[in-house]
Amino acid sequence: MQQKLDKIKQVDLRKAWNHEATDFTKWLSEAENLDLLSDEIGLDIKLVQTEASVGRFNVDILAEEDNTGRKIIIEK
Repeated sequence: MQQKLDKIKQVDLRKAWNHEATDFTKWLSEAENLDLLSDEIGLDIKLVQTEASVGRFNVDILAEEDNTGRKIIIEK
């Protein structure tokens, strides 16, 4: 099967994800996208919760490093 190549286009991220919490956070927290992020930064990220309460704060994504259990906070 032949793959079709296309040019990379610059897009306004606010048009791709209209609302940070309901669009971008939801998209980033999907397993496939967290796997891509994990590959890029060299950590095995496992989702714990989106829009999580951490102490007195709320964070977009609460995750943990799969091998160590260390907490990871992703905040836009």
